Amino acid sequence: MAGQAPENRQVECPHCGRLTGAEPRCPHCGVRLKKRKGVRWFCIAAATTGFLVLLALCSVRREPPLVRIGEIRPIMNFSTVRIQGVLESDARRMGGGEVLYVVGDGTGSLAVFVSDPGDERLPRAGNSVAASGSLSIGSGGEVRMRARSVEAQAADGGSGLVLFHAGMKGERATVTGRVARVFAPRAGTKAPFKIVLEDAGGTLDVVHWLENAPDVKAGDELEVRGTVNIYKGAVELKVWSAEDIMKRAGGALL
Repeated sequence: MAGQAPENRQVECPHCGRLTGAEPRCPHCGVRLKKRKGVRWFCIAAATTGFLVLLALCSVRREPPLVRIGEIRPIMNFSTVRIQGVLESDARRMGGGEVLYVVGDGTGSLAVFVSDPGDERLPRAGNSVAASGSLSIGSGGEVRMRARSVEAQAADGGSGLVLFHAGMKGERATVTGRVARVFAPRAGTKAPFKIVLEDAGGTLDVVHWLENAPDVKAGDELEVRGTVNIYKGAVELKVWSAEDIMKRAGGALL
């Protein structure tokens, strides 16, 4: 019992001898208690840990700063930044499972490398691009970016059909584009109607089984809402309502 005396003195009121817990005053007689070092250090440690966790979450979620390519300096080596510009050439697959984007923003050009997305179609020259990643500046001053993400949009401001990929399966999406071809199923089959949309970045098949779908033909501009699906390895957009196929003219809905 003698070994427990120091612990008991830490939780007993020196005035009334009753247990006080962690209160600064005795809840029984009201005497102010001397703050215990163990409790104080526990509070400090808990507060410090909480602050570090919050700081880590903020650093992960905070979007990197947007910089101009021409303003990148050697002191920014290894910095994580965001750039926006236009592809100066078609994105192309390199060795080692990487894709190269050469991005220009009017102040300079930057080689951006990102992991190959696989069988997805790559954006072409003229497409708008935004990329976030870490800068690497060589001894000769050459700059490149190792990107963790690259977002592209069609040059004509459309939906960026080239951006649709298998990972979006099941997502709702709205696309715009020009009708390239229309295919009607043969009588007696369960095949869907198919509308092939195109924009400056690529093409996308829009499929439906609607009996009252709008009459569309090659050359029409459409805005379509649907669900992303994968059929025989290809990305398509399934439409379930005739109201989700809308004609456009001059960028406005008809």
